[in-house]
Amino acid sequence: MPYFLEGQYVGDDEDLSDDLKQEIQNLFESDVMRQIQMDYFAKDLTAVLDDLTRIFGQREPRAWQVAWAMDLKTQQGRFPTDTSIKRIRKNLTSSSTQQRHAHLLSIIRWHDAECQSGDAAGVALDYLSLLSKLAEDPARRC
Repeated sequence: MPYFLEGQYVGDDEDLSDDLKQEIQNLFESDVMRQIQMDYFAKDLTAVLDDLTRIFGQREPRAWQVAWAMDLKTQQGRFPTDTSIKRIRKNLTSSSTQQRHAHLLSIIRWHDAECQSGDAAGVALDYLSLLSKLAEDPARRC
């Protein structure tokens, strides 16, 4: 059984047909769709603020904390449990500075490996952004 977009791919590169591209463009550029997207974003942003207070204990989270929370909530649909947060916090606070740096480097190496996979085009840009932020402020509290 053919899938519903089968007839919409054209040319040697199998791009979407101009008609379908235009329909998609019209849908996502419409005022109604933009309002729907903004409503969802505002709802999600409001929802993560309570979690950020719980996780980081700050009344006014930093921009990178909000970005992390939105990304995590979008990608995984949830935050770590309180038990996990306590366990991680205990492990980090009981580690030496050298051990914490080793943990951070391991996370960055894992993320780098994710970026190199063929399945993670956008992640590579996040990785480069993370590295530039760490280079700007190596003493930042994570």
